Amino acid sequence: MDAAWVCLVEEMRAMKGRSELSLLELAEATSISKSSWERYLNGKQFPPRQAVEALCSVAGLPSEALLARWEPAEASWSRRRTPEASPGGASTIVAGHGVVSETAASPHSSVGGIRDQHRRASWWLRALAAGSRLLTRRPVITTLAVMALCGAMISAAFLVRLSRSSAMPAPPVCVLDLCEGNDPGPAVCEDARTLVDHVAFDGTRLAIEHSPRCRAAWVRTPRLSAEAHIEIEGPEARTASVTGASTGLGKAGRPVTTPMISAPRPEELRACYYAPEHHPGVECFQKDGGRAP
Repeated sequence: MDAAWVCLVEEMRAMKGRSELSLLELAEATSISKSSWERYLNGKQFPPRQAVEALCSVAGLPSEALLARWEPAEASWSRRRTPEASPGGASTIVAGHGVVSETAASPHSSVGGIRDQHRRASWWLRALAAGSRLLTRRPVITTLAVMALCGAMISAAFLVRLSRSSAMPAPPVCVLDLCEGNDPGPAVCEDARTLVDHVAFDGTRLAIEHSPRCRAAWVRTPRLSAEAHIEIEGPEARTASVTGASTGLGKAGRPVTTPMISAPRPEELRACYYAPEHHPGVECFQKDGGRAP
C-alpha cells in the first residue's frame, strides 16, 4: 500500500465509525458483501469507486472529499498493477493483495516444483486406483455407499440453508436516499418505531415514525382535515409533506402519512402541523418532546 491508499483506507474507516454500522449492517445497506467490505477497510483489496460512494451515502455525508482521496490512490494503484521491468530480467506485479515478484527460476527451484507436482499427482492416482479396485470387487456396496454419502451431504446442506433463511430477516426494500418520496406503506419498513407522539392544539394526534433498518422517517396521523397539512423535516433541510385535500386517506380508519425522507440521524427530525383556516397557525415538535421553533 502506498501513502495515498493508506490515507484513503483511514478515511473510509473513520467514516464507517461515524456511521455506527457493523460490517453486516454495512453490507445489507449497500448490497456489497461483508467479506468485500472487510478487505476494503483492511487494505487487502483496493476499493472500487462505487464502494466509496455507497459508504458516503450510508454515512449520510457528501462523497466529494472522499472521492478526492480515492482518485489519486486509484491512479497510483492502477500504474503499479501493470508489469514493470526490473533489473536482471525480473518483473514485478503489484496486485490488490500485495507485491508478487517473478524472477528467473533456478534449476533447484524448478526441480523442487516438478517433484511437488509429481507428489500431488501420485496422491490423486493412488486414490483413484483404490476407488476403482473397490468398485470392481464390490460394485453394489460401493454404489450404495456413494449414494448414501451424497444423500447425507445434500440433506445437511438443505438443513443449513433452511436454518439460515429462517434466521435472517428479509432485507428492506429501500435505504436512506432510496426511500426519499416513497409511501411508507408499500416500502415494507416493518420495524418502524414511534419516536414521539404529539397532540396539536386542535386535538389532532400526530406521531413521528422512524425505521432503523430503512433509516427513513415520516409523520403519521389518524385523520387530517382537507384544509390542514403535515410536514416532516430532516437533516440538510430535507422535507416531505401531505395535505388532507390531496389524499383520500384518513377515511375509513386508514391513517394519513407523509412520504418518507432519509433519516440517518433521528434526533434531528422535526414535524410541523399546519392547521386549517378556522384554526390558523403552525405547530412544530421534535424528538425531545418539546415544541420546536
